Amino acid sequence: MDHPHAEHDNVRASGQGRRRRWPALLVALLLGLVGVGVLFANPIVTVQLQASDAPIREGNSGTTRVVNFTVSLSQALGPGQQIVLALTTANAPSNAATAGDDYSATPATLTFGPGDTVRSFPVTIIGDDVDELNEAFLVRATVVSATGAPEVQPPVGSSTETLAVIIDDDNPTVQSISAPSAREGPGATLDFIVTLSAVPLENVVIGYATANGSATAGDDFVGVSDGILVIPQGQQTGVIPISVLEDGITETPETMTLTLNPATSFSVNTPFLQSSATGTIRDAKRPPVMDDQRFTVAENSPVGTAVGTIVVSDEEPASLTFSVSGGSGQTLFDVGASSGAITVASGAVLDYETQASYTLAVEVCDLINQCDTATITIELLDRNEQPPVVTPGQSFSIAENSPVGTSVGTIVVTDADGPASGRSFRVTGGSGQALFSVVATSGAIQVAGALDYEAQPSFTLEVEVCDGGTPELCGTGTVTINLTNVNEAPTVDLNGPAAGINASATYSEQDPPTLIVAATAAVTDPDGDQIASLVATITDPRNGVAESLSVDTSGVSGVSAAYNPTTGALTVTGPASVADMTTVLRSLRYVNTAESPGTARRIEVVASDAGSPALSSPVATIELTIVAVDDPPELVNNGLVVAEGQRAAIAAAALRAIDPDTLPAALRFTMTALPTRGALSVGDVPLVAGGSFTQADIDAGRVVYTHDGSETTSDSFRFTLRDETTTLPEAQFSITITAENDNPVITTSSGATFYLQGQPAVLIDPAATVSDVDSANFNGGSLTVALSGGAPEDQLAIQDQGAGPGAIGRSGNNVSYGGVVIGSVSGGNGSALVVTLNANATLEAVQALVRAVTFANTATVTTSGPRTANFIVSDGAGGNSAPATKLIDINLLPIANNDRLRADLNSPNWLRVLANDLDPDGDPLTVSAVTQPEHGTVTIIANGTAVRYTPEDDYRGPDRFSYTISDGRGGTASAEVTLTVEQVRIVLPLVKDRDAEPDLVVSFELVPAAPRAFRPATVNVTVTNQGRAPASSFWVDFYINPREEPTVNLPWNENCGRTPCEGIAWFYEGSLGVGERVTFNSRPQSPSNPYGYQPRFTIWNDFFQNGPHRLYAYVDSWNRDSSGGIRDPRGGVSEENERNNRAEQRLTIEVGP
Repeated sequence: MDHPHAEHDNVRASGQGRRRRWPALLVALLLGLVGVGVLFANPIVTVQLQASDAPIREGNSGTTRVVNFTVSLSQALGPGQQIVLALTTANAPSNAATAGDDYSATPATLTFGPGDTVRSFPVTIIGDDVDELNEAFLVRATVVSATGAPEVQPPVGSSTETLAVIIDDDNPTVQSISAPSAREGPGATLDFIVTLSAVPLENVVIGYATANGSATAGDDFVGVSDGILVIPQGQQTGVIPISVLEDGITETPETMTLTLNPATSFSVNTPFLQSSATGTIRDAKRPPVMDDQRFTVAENSPVGTAVGTIVVSDEEPASLTFSVSGGSGQTLFDVGASSGAITVASGAVLDYETQASYTLAVEVCDLINQCDTATITIELLDRNEQPPVVTPGQSFSIAENSPVGTSVGTIVVTDADGPASGRSFRVTGGSGQALFSVVATSGAIQVAGALDYEAQPSFTLEVEVCDGGTPELCGTGTVTINLTNVNEAPTVDLNGPAAGINASATYSEQDPPTLIVAATAAVTDPDGDQIASLVATITDPRNGVAESLSVDTSGVSGVSAAYNPTTGALTVTGPASVADMTTVLRSLRYVNTAESPGTARRIEVVASDAGSPALSSPVATIELTIVAVDDPPELVNNGLVVAEGQRAAIAAAALRAIDPDTLPAALRFTMTALPTRGALSVGDVPLVAGGSFTQADIDAGRVVYTHDGSETTSDSFRFTLRDETTTLPEAQFSITITAENDNPVITTSSGATFYLQGQPAVLIDPAATVSDVDSANFNGGSLTVALSGGAPEDQLAIQDQGAGPGAIGRSGNNVSYGGVVIGSVSGGNGSALVVTLNANATLEAVQALVRAVTFANTATVTTSGPRTANFIVSDGAGGNSAPATKLIDINLLPIANNDRLRADLNSPNWLRVLANDLDPDGDPLTVSAVTQPEHGTVTIIANGTAVRYTPEDDYRGPDRFSYTISDGRGGTASAEVTLTVEQVRIVLPLVKDRDAEPDLVVSFELVPAAPRAFRPATVNVTVTNQGRAPASSFWVDFYINPREEPTVNLPWNENCGRTPCEGIAWFYEGSLGVGERVTFNSRPQSPSNPYGYQPRFTIWNDFFQNGPHRLYAYVDSWNRDSSGGIRDPRGGVSEENERNNRAEQRLTIEVGP
C-alpha cells in the first residue's frame, strides 16, 4: 500500500519553484473600462481611445474617417530614460471587423524620451451600404524596449490592447402600414401591420401613438401615447393591436389614426416611407334571442283560436320577422310574421286521442339579418267524451285454499278517450263479494276469504269502473271466478279428542310389546282419498334389533307392515281407507329387550295419501318414557404389561366395569391391597390402601402404574367393584414386568487435562469411571472418543501399558486387558478414535480402556484453543451412554525473536528484550534465564520483564548473549541479543539563541479503555504544539503490533509485525498554533468529520483482535518524496524536541461480552 505522504509537498518545500502569476481581476482593473487600455511600468503606460469621435460610426460606401488613438504615460520619463512602443491592429475575437474592408492602419513605432507623456496612433474607418451587425477590432501596444527605466509594466516583450467598436448605420426603414377595420365587440382589435423595407439583422424598435378621428379614445377604442413595437431580427413585419371598445349604440362607422414616432425608434432608418394609417370601427348590434317555449290549447278548438304569442328578447322588437320552417304542427297552426302570435290554422282538426302534442320550428330575424331559432311545443287539452267499458265475458281461475291477498287477475276495461290513468273500481254485488276484493286504482282482483272447492267451485263479481274525467263517466260489468280443485294433506291425530295431535306414553324396561297410542287416535283426509302409507319412526334408535315398533294388520285387507332396525322406521303400506288405516294406527306397539335402553324415545308418525300430487300429513309425535330397571356391573380383567422401570396407564381394554344403567363416574374400584414392586396413581395423586378410582378415570387414562425398576417379572393389586347398588367380590389385577437393557454410564473427573506444545502423549482422564447395572460384558459394543475444536494434527491413541493384570495393551490394531484381547482399534489420527469390543470386554476392562486413552499433537505450530474430548460407550445390547466430556487445555510455546541493540560505554544498559517477543495464547512473558556475554555481564531485572547489560570497562565493539523466556505455564523459547557498545554522544547547546520552532507532542486513548476482542472500539489521538512557533501540515501514524518500535519515516504499513497488518494514518493540513491541540478519531474523514483518518491509507476494522497488543502513535511520522526518498530525517516539521513524537501502550485484549 502506498502511504499518503508521497502525494503532499512538505511544509518547508511549499511555494518553491512555482511561477508567480498576476491575478486576472487585477489585470482587468489596471486595463480600465471599455475602450481603455493601460500599460504597467514604473512609469505606467496607458493606451486610451479619445472620445472626440465616439461612437465610431461606419458611414456610407465611398466615405472614410480617421480615428486617433492616444497613447500616454502616467508620468514623464526622466533623463536618460526611453520607452519604445510598437502599435498594431488586429481583428476582434468575435463580431470582428475586417482589416482592409472595415478599417485600415499602418503599424507604427512610438518613442517616448525624457519629458514625453503623449503620442497618437491613427486608424482609418471605411464606410459601406451593407446592413450588418456592429463590428470590432483591437489596437495593441507592445513594449519593444525600456532604457534606463527601473520597471516597465507590461514588461519588455509584453503588450496591452483595447477594443474599438464600429457602429453600423445601414438599417431598413418603414415601407407601409395597413388600414384595418373591426366591428365593436368583446376582444375586438384594430390590427395595424407594419412592413419594413428589408429583413433586419437585429431587433427593430418603433415608437407609435394614436389620435382621435370620428372615433374617440376611451369611448370607442383604447388610446396609446407612447407605444413600442419590436420587430425581431430576421422578421420583416410586426403588428400593432389597438383594442376596440363596445358602446352599445347603433351608429355609423367611425375612424381613428395611428402615427409612428421616429424619435423613439431604433435600428431603423428615417424618414419612414409611410408614418401613419387610419383604422375604421363598425357598429355591432346584438342579435335577437328566442328560447324554446310551450303552449296549450283544447282539443277540437275552432279555426282562428288564439294559442299564444312567442316571446323574443331584442333591442328593436318592432323590426323582427317570424317564419315557420318545420315541425309536426306546421299545417295545423299559423304564426304571425310580424307579431309571433300562434292561431289554429284553417282546416285543422285537433284530436287529443289521435295526437296529444305538436311542435313548430320557428326562426326570428332583425333588420340586419341577425337571426335566432327555437322549438315551440303546443299540447292539446283532453276533453272526456265516452264512458269506460268492462270487457264482457271475463273469467278468472284460482286454486282453492289460496291464502288471503293472492292475486286472481286484473279486470280489462276499454275507454275511447284514452289511457287508464285516473280510473277507479268498486264491487257492487255478486256471489263472490265476501271472498274477493278489487283494488280501487287498478282493478286487480285479490283473495279476501277462505276458498273451498268442495263447498262452492265458482263465483261472480259485479263491478263498476269510472274514468275520472270531466265530467266523470262510469260503466259496469260482471266477471266470473272459478276455483280449481287441489289435493289436501291427510292428518294423523294421536291424541283423539284432546287438544293437538301429539301424545305421550310409558314403557317399562324389558316389558313385552306395549300399546303406545290412544284408542281414539285416527287418520283423516279432507278429500276422502285413500291412505297410501303410514310411517312410524324412532328418531334415535339406540339398541338395534333389541327395540322395535309393530302394528296389527290381520283384520285389514291389502295392508302390510315392515320394521327396519337400522333406521328405526315401521312402514305400513296400503292403499287403505282412512277407517282401515285408523284401525292399524290404534294397534301401534313398542318393545325393547336391551339391558340399557335409556330413559326416553321420540316416535314420529306421518301418513301419505294417494291423491295427485300425493301429500303427507304433518308430523305427529309420541314422547315415550322408558322406566329403567337396575343391573349389576360386569368386570373385564385382562391385566397389564409394563417394561422394567417404566410407567403405563391402565386402559379400558385391561380393566373395565360394564354396567348399562350406571355412568362410568359411578362405577368405583376400591383398593384392598396395593402393588409391591411399583405404585398406582390417579392423575398426580398416589393411591393408598382404601383409596379408589372410577371407570371414568380409566377411560380418561388417569390411572397409571409405575414400576420401581427392580429386577422383577410381575406385580399385582387387589380391589372391589361397586355400582350404585351392588358390590362385586374382591378381585386381583395382574401386572407383567418385561426386562429392559440399562444404558452404561461414563463419568469423567473434574478439571482439565494440561498439554504443552511438543509434549509426548498424555492420558486424557486416568480417573474416569464406567458402570452398567445389567451388562456382564460389552460384546458387540464400542468405545468412541472424538474431539471438539480439534485440528488435523491432533492424535488420539491407546496407551500401551503391557500385558500385566489390570493393564491395557496394544499390539497393532488389537487392544488387550491383562493380556486378553478385548477388541480392535481404528481412527484417532485427526479423526475419532473407535474401539470395537468383544465378549472379553468386561466392565472392569472397559473402564481401564477409557482411562488409557491419550492425546498428543504432531504439529510444530499447534492450532490454538482448547480441545474437548467426548467419550461414548455402547454395551452391545442397544444401550449407549450419554456423552461424557473432558477439557484438554493446550499451552502454545512462546516466540522469542533476536534483538540488535546499542549499548553505552561504561554504563549499565536497561534492555527491553521482550519488546519483539510474543505468546500465541496471550500469556504474560518473563525472562527466565540468560547466558553471559564475552565482554560484560547480564542480569534479569524488573521481575523478569527486562535485563541489564553492563559492558566491561572501556570496552567498545560487538558483544552478544542469549536469553530464555517463559509463559508461566511450562512454555519456553530462546533468542540472541547482538550488541554494539559505543561512546555516549552528548550534544551541547549552542551559545547563541536559535530560531523559535514548534514542538509536537502526541498522546492517545482507547474507548473503551479496556476494549474486548471483536467489539467496537475507538482510537483518539491528540497532538499538542508545546513549542514556540506554529507547525504546519504533518502526518500522524497509529501502529498496531509493529515489527519494531516506530521511528520517523517508517510508516505503519512498512512496519507490520502480524498478519493481517493494520494501522491508521491522518494528515493535518493547516497551521497548528502555539499551545493549540487537535484530536484525531478512528472514523473516515468527511466534510462533517474533518479530523477522521485517510481511508486510502488506513486498514482499520473498528475493533481489535484478541491477544497481547503493542500500540504506538507517532506524530510527524513521514517526509518522503514521490519516489520514496527521505526529504528530511527529522520529518516534515523542524521541532525543538524530536524525541517526544511517540506515545505507546501495551495491553492484552480478551474475548468477552
